[in-house]
Amino acid sequence: MLLGRGRPLPFLFRTLAPVAWRLGIDLRLEPEFGHAAQLVYPDGRIRYLRSQDFDLNPATSALVAAQHGKLLPFLAREGLPLPPFAVWERGASEEEGLTRVAASAEALGYPLVLRSFDWVMPGAHLIASGEALVRQAMVRDRFVLQERVPGEVSRAIVLGDEVVLAYRPKPPAFAGEDLLLGTGARQGGAQEACVLPGASEALAIETLKRCGLFFGAIDLVRHAGAPAVLDVDPKPSLQGYAQLGEGERRQVSALFERILHLMA
Repeated sequence: MLLGRGRPLPFLFRTLAPVAWRLGIDLRLEPEFGHAAQLVYPDGRIRYLRSQDFDLNPATSALVAAQHGKLLPFLAREGLPLPPFAVWERGASEEEGLTRVAASAEALGYPLVLRSFDWVMPGAHLIASGEALVRQAMVRDRFVLQERVPGEVSRAIVLGDEVVLAYRPKPPAFAGEDLLLGTGARQGGAQEACVLPGASEALAIETLKRCGLFFGAIDLVRHAGAPAVLDVDPKPSLQGYAQLGEGERRQVSALFERILHLMA
């Protein structure tokens, strides 16, 4: 299935199309790029999708959750377990901001993981020194520094008060300051399906609720002997999970069917 100029149909719409057809929903794609779609339900109601963004979450809650540095201080204030972190955001006094984040980095201890989700230069980087930190701060408007926590990351896909899917993402591989293979809920790569312990499931569900979301991905990692929240994504890609096998692909299709019913 191709769009204008031979572009392939994005995973979300390619997977949704047969589900929508089965439910009698007319799925109409933006013809040129396929970034957006209109859903026309049998009773005439209209909903929209864009990229990986289902129309399930309150708009402002989703916007704040997508801006990692905005969200973490709220989660920390709520008492949710998080690996230690520091936030950098460019302001009126850049020198003061650099001094503050450098002091926070020293307190956390190098090496650190810098996680940025800005539009221009998204990604993650391994920061081993103050000099490397300054280089990143000079070209970014906002980022988060986190302790580099050893151990496996587990990702929970949460819908309402239920963990509907869980898997382990592909582990990160750092080369210098660059992250070659990403982890975190913002990346789609999946390594294997998994079953979360009860405490991890409960933490994922509670975190989603504290974010003001109804649907999203919660990344969890063990820190200080207990599960902790590493990241939140209000519009997770399930392409990597669906590519694990036929059973996983069917699970994703069934989840999309539930979501289409909920959007009606």
